[in-house]
Amino acid sequence: TGTVRWLGIVPDAPSATRTLQWRSPDELLAITLPAGALPYDVRAMRPQAASPARWASAARGEAAVTVVGSGAYLNARPQASPKRLSRISARTGEAVTLAKGDFVDLELSASTRQLAIVEAAEDIRLVAGRPVQGPYGVAVRRMRLRLLDLDTGALHRPCQACDIRTSLLGWSPARDDLLAYVRADETPWSGGRLIRV
Repeated sequence: TGTVRWLGIVPDAPSATRTLQWRSPDELLAITLPAGALPYDVRAMRPQAASPARWASAARGEAAVTVVGSGAYLNARPQASPKRLSRISARTGEAVTLAKGDFVDLELSASTRQLAIVEAAEDIRLVAGRPVQGPYGVAVRRMRLRLLDLDTGALHRPCQACDIRTSLLGWSPARDDLLAYVRADETPWSGGRLIRV
């Protein structure tokens, strides 16, 4: 009919990963943001958006800084509110939360039963003498693989010590086998490997 219906749901929208995917003609899976949060690319392109809140903090005599922890203070960085993995009905607009976390990527299996999710996890410790860019990449957090069974709701954590590359998830067209590129923690990406889950 050409009718547009706004649902009031904000999916995250980074340019390099998938955060929205159709499961069927009337069901959508999406990584959605808490109320008032801006999608990643909008936040990255508008760093000045945080300035008014920081000015207000400074006016009250509070800290107005960006915290980046290291060493014993590695986890001092303020944590954002968790995102939601949502199932959205295209017919009714109803959104059901399937899981919560700092999800950054998703990929649906050919059977539409399994959903691979990449979640940003713990901060990566800086190591003296090791370049920030290059074979170790530029990420500041580990990325962990999660598998969600959409029929049962069971969430699995395969390869728990694996740091996974985003945007490289590939499901087999014939069965629920996932191909991913991973590395062990503290290993350069050049030492990574393909795994089948």
